[in-house]
Amino acid sequence: EQNVGAALSDVDDGLALLDNQIDARGAELEEVEAQIASYRTQNASELSGTSRSERRLDAKEAELARVQDQAARLQATRATLRAELGSLTPTTAGGEVDDLKLELARLRAQYTERHPDIPRIEARIAELEASGADLPDNPDYLAAERQLSGINNELSALGRQERRVIREIEELELSAAQTPEAEADLTRLLRERTQLEQVYDDLRDQRDQMALRASFNAAGGGIEYTNYEVPRVAAEPSWPPRGVFAVLVFVAALGAGAGLAFLLTQVDKSYTQASDLEEALGLPVLGAVSPSPTRASRTRAFGDRLALSAALGALLLIAGGLFYLWEVRVADAGPSLADARSATEALR
Repeated sequence: EQNVGAALSDVDDGLALLDNQIDARGAELEEVEAQIASYRTQNASELSGTSRSERRLDAKEAELARVQDQAARLQATRATLRAELGSLTPTTAGGEVDDLKLELARLRAQYTERHPDIPRIEARIAELEASGADLPDNPDYLAAERQLSGINNELSALGRQERRVIREIEELELSAAQTPEAEADLTRLLRERTQLEQVYDDLRDQRDQMALRASFNAAGGGIEYTNYEVPRVAAEPSWPPRGVFAVLVFVAALGAGAGLAFLLTQVDKSYTQASDLEEALGLPVLGAVSPSPTRASRTRAFGDRLALSAALGALLLIAGGLFYLWEVRVADAGPSLADARSATEALR
């Protein structure tokens, strides 16, 4: 509670400081807005003149771009017409030259250059083309020439228009540079207002966030309680029961021993019966000779049976002792453990 109280006090101080800053920036913002309105009223004529000059400058720049684009298209068309004129002749030889050219093409398609008519026709075509002064004008050539002349005239007019527009743009830029500093002062005031608005909005956002955190702290969101209990260890295992567990372990031990003995008999390659030998070799066995028991062998067999009996008795004795300790003694000690547990709870 002391920590939360101190935190709330700090938040209240921070909110008060932010409120003072917000009020101060709000007053400055109102003052700047009043200065902007008054400045626009006092310099209305100069500001309107500057705006008109800017609009005229924008219009002239757009006109210059349009003129330059049109001139570029006409220049591309003129280059195409010049290439076309280079492939045309100013005059045409008429029908005779055309007929001779067709005849020459037919002869070359059928015969070689050694045909006697081919040199004669070539000489006649050259003679007709050399006397071009008496031939009629080529209409395609004249049309392309007239179109090229018109394009040149349009390019000259566009060049004069471009120079005029550039001169007007330079005059407008010079006039804008010589205007009073009214527009610059207004821009400075507008920039100052933008900065104040940004600071004012940031302060309001900070105050809203701090007020939200204060409401969370006042609601107890800043305090966490954790309860710790004394650890306890059970006096008896929960599962499985010890007696059942001992019996299961005993059965498992017997099964493991029997399994090991069976495994050893499977691994051993010696034969203990005549039938096993006959089955393995596939030959008839006439008979088997039993080992002759001696005193040493009888003593060793007796010792093996005695050791096995002793091991089995020891195993049963240990199992019985464990069962007695785990079941009988624990059952007898049960009430005392319960009493001790209740006494501990009472003391606690």
